[in-house]
Amino acid sequence: MNTIQIQNLSKEEFKELIQETVKEEIKNHQPKTPSGDDYLSRKETANMLGISLPTLHEWTMKGKIKAYRIGRLVRYKRSHVHLALKSIDAKKYSR
Repeated sequence: MNTIQIQNLSKEEFKELIQETVKEEIKNHQPKTPSGDDYLSRKETANMLGISLPTLHEWTMKGKIKAYRIGRLVRYKRSHVHLALKSIDAKKYSR
């Protein structure tokens, strides 16, 4: 156990020191969003895919890409956008 002695600190200085330490600890223990699980706006998602907003809406309604709604906002998980992209089998198109 560490022992800390505090001398020559005013009440305000001590309070500020504690507040700064608590803020740093809270910041260090915030849950981090797993890589690829951040949320994108409709415009960001359409730009990422190189499509228009109406096309994105159509794909969402057809279930090609999953969207999330909170109030009036529509968001897309970055990881789901990547999962919606499918690779093309090159043999299928070869002659």
